[in-house]
Amino acid sequence: MDKIKRIWNVVWCYILAVILGFPHFLMSCYSIPGADDFSCLNAVDIYRENHSYIVSAILYARDAYLTWQGTYTGEFLMGLEPSVRNSYLGLRVFLAFSVIIFIAGLLLTTYMIARKLFALSRNVSWAFALICEFIALNITATGELFSWYTGAAVYTIPLASYLLALPFSVLSYYTGKRVFAVLTAVFGFIGSGGSLMVVGFGCSAYLVLVIFYAYVLKPKKNNYQRFVKLVVPFVVTVLGALICALAPGNFVRQGGEMHLVQSVYYSGVNVLTHVAMMILNYLLPLCFVICFIIGLVAVRREFTKENLFVGILGFCFITCVTAFPVILGYDSYCFEAYVRSDRVLYVIDFLICTLALVLSLVLGSYIRCVLQKHNIDVNREMIKSIPIIVIVFVLLSNGLVHNFFNGMTMRILDDLKNERIQNVSIAQEDIYREIAGPDPQGDNVAWVLRPQFPETVMYVPFYSFAFDYFSNQEVSEYYGVDAFIMEWT
Repeated sequence: MDKIKRIWNVVWCYILAVILGFPHFLMSCYSIPGADDFSCLNAVDIYRENHSYIVSAILYARDAYLTWQGTYTGEFLMGLEPSVRNSYLGLRVFLAFSVIIFIAGLLLTTYMIARKLFALSRNVSWAFALICEFIALNITATGELFSWYTGAAVYTIPLASYLLALPFSVLSYYTGKRVFAVLTAVFGFIGSGGSLMVVGFGCSAYLVLVIFYAYVLKPKKNNYQRFVKLVVPFVVTVLGALICALAPGNFVRQGGEMHLVQSVYYSGVNVLTHVAMMILNYLLPLCFVICFIIGLVAVRREFTKENLFVGILGFCFITCVTAFPVILGYDSYCFEAYVRSDRVLYVIDFLICTLALVLSLVLGSYIRCVLQKHNIDVNREMIKSIPIIVIVFVLLSNGLVHNFFNGMTMRILDDLKNERIQNVSIAQEDIYREIAGPDPQGDNVAWVLRPQFPETVMYVPFYSFAFDYFSNQEVSEYYGVDAFIMEWT
């Protein structure tokens, strides 16, 4: 009976995870190409004249590495992008896969953190993982990560790879099995071929994990072999990061004048700004309280002041290292002022929120240890606090309901219910068909007149009334017309 109960509990957790991610999965099924998708297809078409898809993707990634950027994983995936002339099926399958692999990596990472690092029970570990998934899919706009091929190739897939590498590294340490160390190295190397922002997260998070095991858990002599299996994949991951960071293309593109010291300073400033923004964003305060209570009553591992210090330092280190490449690369002192990319803002907000939830567990665990040293029954005191918690929740209920319906999940569902996503997707497909069709004027210029699209959370490419706009030029080259002009009624 106990075994059946455990299986049933896991099944329910899987069902909840699918329900939470299903709206994003549906959104990806209506995705449309745009911007860099077409510029990549135009470049890859040159190689596909004499080579297979795999070889042409490798050749494209090589040239992009030398002249554009070092994101070898992202550029290889871009080189594999399916042609969109006749069908969007391949593009949508890839984006739907990116949703699944990201959620799987996030759940595995957060579950393993709760289960192994905090010694929580299976059910409580699943609860923590589902809270992290719920927040991750709702805090910030997700359209560029899950409904845009370029965003998924350069950001989502590498980020998901790191989210798989980290839990496999934990498993390699605890089980001593070589297969987990190999998987860690493979996914770590794949992740290191993404955006430098994502690479900063992966390497810094892995380093904090290694330090945690070395100085907090203090492995015994018979665990040193397992510790080596943790370190070797880390070296492979850092090697991949160096390959990505030292790409000649990065230096061709980077022309800013901001110094390293300035970049470090403004990275910290941006992190602090986003922490302040996140504190009252969506349902985060409620989730922080829940995770703090979990740490207070459910964590069985003893946490000291040193552990708390490592947790806070790790939070600051990981988030600042993640922000640093963006500040330096864009020569910008502020994400919102210069970058304005939802995918960039999402990564930093996602890390802040997820790491803050982990930090809530650490803080709750530390408070529990302090109270126990003073012979205070934590569970009994928590029961006394339940009426206060209920009263506070009731007082905040209106704001909580408003924030819930303002999250990305409910906004996607609202767009789908009112067929905004479907209509925009169909209208954009019609635009591409109109460009590709015969020109009634015979001047080989695609002039498209369309009413304004309704606002939607899905990624929608922007085209200008100026034919020399970047996206317009790439589309006109792809469809073989001299110019493409879009005007909105």
